[in-house]
Amino acid sequence: MKNSIHRVTRWDTFLGTSLVLALPGAVAAAVVDGPFSSATVRPDSPVEEWSVINGGTLIVSPGGQTFDIGLRMGSTAELDGATATGRERIEALRLDASTATVADSVLSAPTAIGISLVAGAPAVRTLTNSTVTGFGRGI
Repeated sequence: MKNSIHRVTRWDTFLGTSLVLALPGAVAAAVVDGPFSSATVRPDSPVEEWSVINGGTLIVSPGGQTFDIGLRMGSTAELDGATATGRERIEALRLDASTATVADSVLSAPTAIGISLVAGAPAVRTLTNSTVTGFGRGI
């Protein structure tokens, strides 16, 4: 079986030139891809954007922090005592035909919806003793 976790760096570009510059604000992104792939975010883990696809699993343990989390195609996320913060115009948690269990956590998106469920795709979310905030609405 294929297990894969990919890390990529998103680069901000300077408008008006053909150069790509690495700016201090660049955000690292991690991908969990496949039904037998998983990753765990701990308090000492770097704060990253996460994309979990094709049945992968992301666990954010107590004290763990992430930027936005995107779940697609039968993937799972478990957040317990975690903090997830959506970046500019991006949800803190997005579910597309996936499942999320959130307990004792804080999810916030200052310029987007805190949690979004993709229309027409089955998604399951369980929230327990957590706070969800977003621009205009939390969910």
